[in-house]
Parts: sequence; structure tokens; C-alpha cells
Amino acid sequence: MLGELFKKLFGPRKAKAQAPAEPEPTRDSNPAQTTTQELRPPSIANRRTPIDLDIGLDIGTSCTKAVIGDREANRQTAVPLNQGNDLRGHILPSRVYFAAGVYSLEHSPGSVTKRDLKMRIMQAAMHGRGDDRGARCDLTAFSALALRRILSWYEHNLARTHPHREPTWHLNVGLPSRGEKGDPFAPIYREVISAAVNLAPGESPITRERVEALIGLGSSETAWVPGDRLNTFPEAGAQLASLIFSPHRPSGCLLVVDVGAGTMDISTLRIGVNATGPRCTIHCCRVAPLGVHYLLLARRGFWSQEGNFHEALVHIPDDDGIHPLTKGGRLAAPPAFADKCRDAILPTVSRYRRRLKDAHTSKAFKPWADGLPYVLSGGGHLDPFFRDLLQVRLEQWLCAVCSEWDSTFTGTSQRKLILQSFPTPRSFAPSHLLPNFDRFSVAHGLSLGVDGLMEMRDVSD
Repeated sequence: MLGELFKKLFGPRKAKAQAPAEPEPTRDSNPAQTTTQELRPPSIANRRTPIDLDIGLDIGTSCTKAVIGDREANRQTAVPLNQGNDLRGHILPSRVYFAAGVYSLEHSPGSVTKRDLKMRIMQAAMHGRGDDRGARCDLTAFSALALRRILSWYEHNLARTHPHREPTWHLNVGLPSRGEKGDPFAPIYREVISAAVNLAPGESPITRERVEALIGLGSSETAWVPGDRLNTFPEAGAQLASLIFSPHRPSGCLLVVDVGAGTMDISTLRIGVNATGPRCTIHCCRVAPLGVHYLLLARRGFWSQEGNFHEALVHIPDDDGIHPLTKGGRLAAPPAFADKCRDAILPTVSRYRRRLKDAHTSKAFKPWADGLPYVLSGGGHLDPFFRDLLQVRLEQWLCAVCSEWDSTFTGTSQRKLILQSFPTPRSFAPSHLLPNFDRFSVAHGLSLGVDGLMEMRDVSD
């Protein structure tokens, strides 16, 4: 049927001369000598009129999501990275298999599972360890294989919506940090993703040898995503894009708590609009290893306050990309775990409040006169512990340190925390994923194009 429709619209296809096939690199060849032809998906050369497309890639601790953004059509489409049409099919577990020197997304007998890809790099960066070469190789290989699936799915599916167009690809990857000067993650991620871009096209095996040879070489200007179109952007900002660009966006202060599998990210920021569009100023940001997996560890008695987190992860059963929140969700978390969450969230909010007061001319100024809006996002927003943490416990903690939260304060009405939800953009597809849009909020924001997102700047600017 599609073939008949194509003939009616564009006439019969003309046979194209077959170009001689490029020789596949062998394991004995120099893996660093990657040709321009290998770096460009072969079908791209057959298209003509340029079209800007953005890949928003959200590499999570537990699972990875991708969204392709079409700027011209204002359309963002989730990619079924896990090769299925339902939610599970659009969420790829963040693990890669290694056997006989070759990486794969498919398990094979005798293969070694490489997981905790992001956490291993984060732990090395946060604790000043330089021996993360293996972790970088694993994350590079996983990213390259994920990009390969994105390109393949695009060529076989989305490309038909704009035939005879040549994609100009932009790749935008989420950073688990603020991305300011001196950020240890930004150069690591850029190095990893640059190598992944060079490895992704084609079907050549992604070997450890090729990965090691390409890491550190930087971006190739002849690659399908050259260096000037490869961007990293703070996840805390990207996930707010649907909220910031909504006509119902909150103005002023906002608290964002994103609970993923490995980390709980706390950000305090201010939303405004200037002549160039929405402006988002991050005031305080903290990343703590207090995500869903660690909550499950605490519920099962494996979690320790000393922070021996990585070794304890073996006690968490492997999931298929859907956080196993229902398993043990009714079990109470140990008080020590709740205290750790308090020690991560409360100082961040208090520091933000102090900065707002110091910047005001009146010493009697009390921030958040209309309440403090907050967003609870990530897989953890489904767990009753984290919901209670923000809706009940945080207000109790704030009463002890903020006079405007004290129930005895009579100067004005008592402040409140106000839950904000993510608007579901009409331009997001497929529509059956909209009830789970928060799972794709980071990838969706990145697919809008980094130059189209709100401006992010540090409070010290």
C-alpha cells in the first residue's frame, strides 16, 4: 500500500547505480583509522534538502531513553531502543555485554555483563580516582550501540516521513550535573560521546580495541555529528523544558528533586523570561547516591551509612528497564536512610533561601510568599517513600529552620510546598507513552535542541 501511494505522489522509483561496497574493517586493522565513509550512515548521502534533526539521549543509571526531535515539524518522537512498541520497548537497560573482545547489547553464552555504567564514572570523578578507563570504554561502547539502534530505526521508520531530505544531525546528551566551569563530568562525557559517534555507523563489531583507540581523539569534523553539533546539557534543565515552555509554567522559585535508579538530584532554580526567551538560573545543585536502588537496599537491610554503595548493588535484582518499585514499595525505609535524604535536601533548600534573603534590600524579606513550587520526577516519583519525603517530611523539616514555615508564624499565611506536574506536550509521539511522559522528560527536552532550551547560568554569573 505504501509503495502504491509513493508511486502516485512521486512517480516510479528510478533504479540507482550501486556504489562499490566499502570494505569492513578487520580486527587486525588499525581501529583508529576510521574513514569518513564509515563515519557517515550510507543512506544519508542519498538525501538532498537538509533537515535539522536532534537526538536527545538520556543515559540513566538503570535505563536509557532517546527522542528524535524534528525542528521543522515541531515533532518529538521516542525511539523504541529496546525494540518494542510499549513502554518497555522504549526503555533500554543501561548495560552492555562483553565477550571475546566484542561489545553487544544482546546476551550470549559466556559474556560478561557490564552495568552501573554512569555510576562507575561518577564515583571515580567524585572521589578523585583516575582508574576509570574501563568504565569509560564500557560507557562508550554502550552509547555507540544505542546510537546505532537510533540510526537504524530512523532509516527504517521515521525517514519515510520526509523523503529526499538529508538529515543534519545534532546530538544532545544529558549531564548528571550543572555543567558549569570546572564540572568534572562534562569533559568525560564529551570524550565518551565523541568516540561513540565515530563508532556508531555501520555494522562493524565494536571491539574493546577500537573503543580504546578512539577515546581521547576528540570529535571528527567529517563525522555524521561533528564537534560543533555535539552538546551536553544538565539533565536538571533539560527535563524542565516541557514545564518551562508551557503557558502554565510557574514563575519564580522552583525546587526539583529527580529520583533515578542510582542518584537523587536536588536543584533549586529561578524561572523567568527575558528578550531571548525563557531563562533558568540554577542556584544550588546536589547529586546524592540515594536513588531507587539504594532505597530498595535499605528496605532489604543491605544499605549502610558508610556509603559502600557500589558493592551492595549486586543485591538488587536485574530489571528490564522498568524500576521494580512495586517490589517492597510498602516496606518502610530505615530512619537512617530518611536522615540521609534530609541531609541532602534540606541544606540545599536552606542555602537557596539564604541567597534569596541576602540579595534582597529588606532584612524583613521572607522568600516564597506564594509557596515553593516543586517537581518530583524520575522513576522514584512512583514510590510512596519519595512522595511522602516531599509532601510531608520536607515541610516538617522546613518548620525547624524557616520562620515562614513555622506553624506559629503569624506575620502572613503559612507557606506551602506546591506540587507541579509535567505538562504532556502535544508534539510528543507516540501518544500512548504520554501517561509515562515524565520518564522521557530529559530526552524530550534534549530533543528540542540545546540552542532552543532555556538559558542556564550559575548564580555567580
